Amino acid sequence: MGIHEDDIEKVRNDADIVAIVSQYVALKKTGGQNWSGLCPFHNEKTPSFSVSADKGFYYCFGCQQSGDVIRFVQELEGLDFPGAMEWLAPKVGIALRYTGGEAGGQKRAYRKKLTDVIDNAVDFYNDRLLTAPDAGQARGYLRSRGYDKEIVQQFRLGYSPDDWDQLAQHLGAPASDFEATGLGSNKGQRQQDFFRGRVMFPIFDANGAAVSFGGRQMPGGQPPKYLNTSETEVYKKSHLLYGLNWAKRDAVSSGEIIVCEGYTDVIGFFRAELPRAVATCGTALTEDHVKLMKRFAPKVVLAFDADGAGRSAADRFYEWEKRYEIEVFVADLPDGVDPGDLSATEEGREDLRAAVTGALPFLKYRIERALGSEDLSVPEGRAKAAEKAMALVAEHPNELLRDQYLMEVASRTRTDPDRLRPMLRRSPDPYEGRFGPEGGYQREFSAESVDNYDEGPAVPSLKFDRREAEVIKILIHRPADLEGRVFDFLFDAPGTRRAYEVVASGPDWVGRLDNEPEQVASLLRRLSLEPLEESDEGSSPLEDLGWVVGDVANRVLRDVLGQAAADREHYKAIQPLVQWTKLRTEELSDASQRVGAIDALLAWLQGHFVSEHGDQGGGDGVDA
Repeated sequence: MGIHEDDIEKVRNDADIVAIVSQYVALKKTGGQNWSGLCPFHNEKTPSFSVSADKGFYYCFGCQQSGDVIRFVQELEGLDFPGAMEWLAPKVGIALRYTGGEAGGQKRAYRKKLTDVIDNAVDFYNDRLLTAPDAGQARGYLRSRGYDKEIVQQFRLGYSPDDWDQLAQHLGAPASDFEATGLGSNKGQRQQDFFRGRVMFPIFDANGAAVSFGGRQMPGGQPPKYLNTSETEVYKKSHLLYGLNWAKRDAVSSGEIIVCEGYTDVIGFFRAELPRAVATCGTALTEDHVKLMKRFAPKVVLAFDADGAGRSAADRFYEWEKRYEIEVFVADLPDGVDPGDLSATEEGREDLRAAVTGALPFLKYRIERALGSEDLSVPEGRAKAAEKAMALVAEHPNELLRDQYLMEVASRTRTDPDRLRPMLRRSPDPYEGRFGPEGGYQREFSAESVDNYDEGPAVPSLKFDRREAEVIKILIHRPADLEGRVFDFLFDAPGTRRAYEVVASGPDWVGRLDNEPEQVASLLRRLSLEPLEESDEGSSPLEDLGWVVGDVANRVLRDVLGQAAADREHYKAIQPLVQWTKLRTEELSDASQRVGAIDALLAWLQGHFVSEHGDQGGGDGVDA
């Protein structure tokens, strides 16, 4: 199911990118239709993030992130393309139409109906916790954990009354919808609440829609300690991370995301001024979780016992690191103390911050644990430590990294590296064969089809030329300065050639960027937001054009000389051309002669390319 292209264009054109970006970035006008501010995608102190109001896109000169208003919402809100469209459409008064027909629209409407019911339950439980007399014990319990009213409101905590159907009566939802949310069941003609007498932790998806709950047992209450909603149409444990709706913004700006085990651990990291923590919802970390986190940050910090799951977990982490280009680190937390408890004191919060700051790469963390488990002051301890550590090193798929850690283990255990190398032979296991001899992941993947998303035409090798890019920048900002003097044969690098073709395609070229390779689109966004810089002499933009024309003329002359080298008479005959070209290229450096030299060289080059390629190589000059 996709979205009608007309609606996509309307959202893209009608959405005020400056207003949208200003919700996340403090922008200042820098002249014309351009604005600037601190980049939301990386930490910086000097603004390098620019937004073009008239062209409708942004570019960061620091980290090179770029895109249009839809891409911005995707990145900052962590949404897929349809999700970003649905986020933007109401803001510009557009009702989206879907290509999947009536069935697709009905499915989205049904999901929205369920999340609205759950959202009403969030409000009911939250209000109950804050105001109801029967929630006194729950309020006392939360106070004992150091949770004040601000935390209760921030995380929308609640209390489910210890009764059969108070939530059901409050919601008044149809029996089928009530059961479909996982909030309760139907017993004959009566609806019954699923959660009773528990502290409630609402779970939201990455977009902020309420989808589920986790209920914590009250002291002395009915087990289990935590009771979770069963999976429903809107709640899939392996696809959701608790807290991501709150954590995603800091994860994007910091470049890392912290993974915990439970709800209170997430809250603990937020209290420790690390608002980028998430937790799995009662399940092990899955590949879908990793794909979800990758949308926000390339660095994943595990804030739980990452050494306890053994080799199978290690293989998965290494596999995910390779496939999704993430880095897995581990925060070395004090044994036996969870982040939620640590955050109760300022000293504990400092420990949490230090653990995250000092997080170690996954393999290094495991090696340190192995070495630290033995007495390295005696030979027996060093031998045992070396054996344990090398068993961990052998699990890693990258040969170069294995060798680096082998040398480190050898040094720490005072062992000859050659005695340790035989230990690197990996024993057969279910993951064997997934990695190539150099650590490359060997598996074929079918491309996922994503509605309304196009990577653009495939370009095997995109190379860009700085001087050619300068000419394109002038074409974008002041095309009249180069009127009739720019042709496609002036662009030799494939990347800048394609960028020129986009700009030359017409005044609405900005709307075509989504169909171009990202490198080309990013270059054009940058050039559009980059100001023109005049030289100290105040020379015209023709100076930049002159450099490119001179390079092309010299390259063509070399080709002509190479072709004539085998024919002495021909070689002698073209010497006047050689001298003429040399004089014209010298004139390019003289401002008083530059225009004439450019026009003369362009006339010669046009004739050359027409004779060489017919109508294919000359191209048309770009007019204002």
